[in-house]
Amino acid sequence: MASRQQWFETLRLSIQQEHGKGWSIWEIGATKRNPIGRCRLTRMYEDGARSSVVMPLEWKATNATAILATVSQLRTLMEERKLSLKDALKLNTEALGGGPQQGEVDFAGWEAVKERFLKSLDGLRSSTKRDLITRVERTLEALKSRPSPRDGNTLGLPRFSGQVSGLHG
Repeated sequence: MASRQQWFETLRLSIQQEHGKGWSIWEIGATKRNPIGRCRLTRMYEDGARSSVVMPLEWKATNATAILATVSQLRTLMEERKLSLKDALKLNTEALGGGPQQGEVDFAGWEAVKERFLKSLDGLRSSTKRDLITRVERTLEALKSRPSPRDGNTLGLPRFSGQVSGLHG
């Protein structure tokens, strides 16, 4: 009796048949807490160079058709507009999750994030709340500055050695 082929093996064969050698997909980012990772697409060129992107598509069987369609869209953009894989992914945001995916909401801006976060602080001591509100306000001010911060160091967040009291990861 022949063993049943996994959905991603079938998808890999479809990609190879449709696009030829040099295209591969893998799961990336799966953890015990989050067992479903994202799909990483790698393009291997004849000269041995590689380019990879992480597509905003979950690595699951129900997304196999979307993954195949996205690979096709990216390849078309790369060939027609002479783009790199990363640039094609940026340009193809609508097909790659530019809108909300199932269970997600549109990003309403940092002020809305702030309001939702502050609502979650109910039940904390007033001094803890006040400290967190100050940090949120400072962070929002830093995000409005130009050039925009790209990490915690340029945002001006303090460095902590060890675990922060009261926060559990």
